[in-house]
Amino acid sequence: MSAIAQLIDQIKDEAKAELLEQLSLKRGTIVLAGLNPEMQRVRHIEDHISIEDGCGNEINVFRSRFEPESWRGKAHMAGVWHPARWTGYQELRDSAGRIWRTTLPTMVCDDFGHLVEVPK
Repeated sequence: MSAIAQLIDQIKDEAKAELLEQLSLKRGTIVLAGLNPEMQRVRHIEDHISIEDGCGNEINVFRSRFEPESWRGKAHMAGVWHPARWTGYQELRDSAGRIWRTTLPTMVCDDFGHLVEVPK
């Protein structure tokens, strides 16, 4: 990486840190900073990918290659399962240590190996 690119990254990081600090000082504002890229650990075990950082933030995505037995023959579950579909959740901690969890949209793996959202 060139010296200019490193300087630009440093400026971006400093600006982001400054913005997050200013936002967290505002009354009633909750800041979710996201995963810390310098502390990330990625685990990939067959059909489960977990990305965690040392701050307690994590993203988990997984898929099932076989339709769950409890879904078979159920009208409300028809079309929900497919072996190419990935689903998951994200948990982020705010500055007070509270956990915020959200369900990720259904995704598939594109031709380049990236998980991309399935349009609804």
